[in-house]
Amino acid sequence: NKGFGLELFQELKGHYIIFCAGTGIFPFLDLFDLLLRKAICDVISDRIGTANAEPLYPYCKAAFGTINPNFKISLFASFEHGEDFIAKDIIEPLSDISSTYQLNLFDCYLSYGNASLINTIAGGNTRFTQDFIANHLDTQAERIYICGPPKFNHDLPQFIKNLNVDPRKIFLFKPLIYSIYKYIFVILSSQAETCSIFQAKSLKFIPIVDKVIDYSQ
Repeated sequence: NKGFGLELFQELKGHYIIFCAGTGIFPFLDLFDLLLRKAICDVISDRIGTANAEPLYPYCKAAFGTINPNFKISLFASFEHGEDFIAKDIIEPLSDISSTYQLNLFDCYLSYGNASLINTIAGGNTRFTQDFIANHLDTQAERIYICGPPKFNHDLPQFIKNLNVDPRKIFLFKPLIYSIYKYIFVILSSQAETCSIFQAKSLKFIPIVDKVIDYSQ
């Protein structure tokens, strides 16, 4: 792909944090899918040996090699309702496996209206306010990504900078990209009989063009 993308280092290490709302989660789905595959392989390797795990995802082996043992993603995602949880089929097992087997690879907090619909992931009817950010943010994280609607993109960087986080660590997706992914989501949702909305995780043909992500000013 052309451009900066997520600007992940060649060797993934340290703590990365993602704040997203609604279809703002789409740019990260390939990363979550990779982490789920790695989590499964790590568990199998530990339980029954590496030789049994490698044949499962041979095309991911090179990517796995770039992930440092101390690499971790924390996801803070907001959806209007629990049933709007995009990519539940990836994120829920990733969170469950990472927690159950103490992989320290991924954790997640979901904000949504009807919290009772999702029992395996921490969350509730809570907005990402300044107080919430102050109580949950690792201010020493390597990178902090933000992607959502305009107000979300306006408020979150300021909340984070108020905690004296280095602004160069904050990466903000421009509204154009959020709009593109929202448009795709609407199209896929309208074709529910023939196309699952979760197929959006495979939309690799969409280029992440130059300057999609800016340092927050």
